[in-house]
Amino acid sequence: MRRGREILLWIVILSLLFVWVPKVYGGSATHFQVIVPSTAKIGVPFNITIKALDSNGLVDAGYTGSVNLTVNSSVGLTISASTPALPYTFVAADAGVKTFQITLSGSNISIPWNTATITADDGSINGTSSGFQVTGGVPNHFKIDLSSTNIIAGDSITFTVIVHDVYHNIVADYNQTVIFTSSDPQAVFSPSTYTFIPADNGVHTFVNGVTLKTAGSQTITVSDSSISSTSSAITVGFSTLHHFNVTASTLTPTAGLAFDLTVTAVDEYNNTITNYLGTVHFTSTDPNTNVVLPSDYTFVAVDSGTHMFVGGVTLCTAGPQTIYVEDTSNPLIKGNLTLNVQPEPLSSCTFQFDPIGPQTRGNPFSMTIKVVDSFGNVNQSFSGIGFNANLTSSAGTVTPSTV
Repeated sequence: MRRGREILLWIVILSLLFVWVPKVYGGSATHFQVIVPSTAKIGVPFNITIKALDSNGLVDAGYTGSVNLTVNSSVGLTISASTPALPYTFVAADAGVKTFQITLSGSNISIPWNTATITADDGSINGTSSGFQVTGGVPNHFKIDLSSTNIIAGDSITFTVIVHDVYHNIVADYNQTVIFTSSDPQAVFSPSTYTFIPADNGVHTFVNGVTLKTAGSQTITVSDSSISSTSSAITVGFSTLHHFNVTASTLTPTAGLAFDLTVTAVDEYNNTITNYLGTVHFTSTDPNTNVVLPSDYTFVAVDSGTHMFVGGVTLCTAGPQTIYVEDTSNPLIKGNLTLNVQPEPLSSCTFQFDPIGPQTRGNPFSMTIKVVDSFGNVNQSFSGIGFNANLTSSAGTVTPSTV
């Protein structure tokens, strides 16, 4: 009997340990709970969860309605993609809870973020999430704002680099290093590279960040390891007159033969001063009196800063000779060109004997024979190979008599 009581007691104890707790199911759904992350990026997928709840906040596991999602924001965000697709009809296996992977699109996201909410609605009931922060997405390009698009060569301009995603939103968390280049081969950037920091929020201004020096239409380009963008055109005008560039149709003119000379008025960066109307004067280091140089010339508008003097120069003395050009109103503004003048061809050369003059009878003396052109330039290209000359004298002997 006692043993029977013990068995009964254990049965009672075990039954108390394994009390059956019935599973509580919610009633019909009266609203949705929309669970979102604290932040999201434009163009980057993220997860949200929708729960169909009854008036007591319990999940309606039997909910099978068709739900659509919308984004609420001040900047017109939209859902550009969703998995599963929207609208979505809940199925029994969902048991009133479904997670979606969605992607937002939109433009004009401010620095550094905008607040948005997401609403779930099936036409009868709805629910809205708490607010979450939306920022620009993956860097896609740079927007380059210029302080000026019309400058003078040598001037510096300020430019601002803004990092944008594909929808032109600012990518506030951008932290890459960018490098700067320009269509102007003389451009100078300060700095030449820059690494964005958190305080930039995707935007940085470079005060007097670039100096452009080449006249014409120029651009600047900003690049990182994966993207590159180019600014709008910057018109660079020439600076003030600095010197003359002097060029010739040949750098090895032949003595006595005319050649062309071109004079261009330029600034310190070698940009042509297209409105130069000054007068230039010419001189040279060639001492020969037969030298021909252009007369003083006053530039006219049609020259656009460059004038060619066709056949305007003839030099006569072989070797390096320099032509000088200077502005008559300011001789400090000048230019020059050094050329290597060549002797006339052999067909125009003669022999020159040195010395030529009185000698003492019976005393031998040395004599040098030179092949010279009509200006007295020695033709050093003459080798004598295959050439024989007989030497005679009317009053003595010459040794050797043949060279």
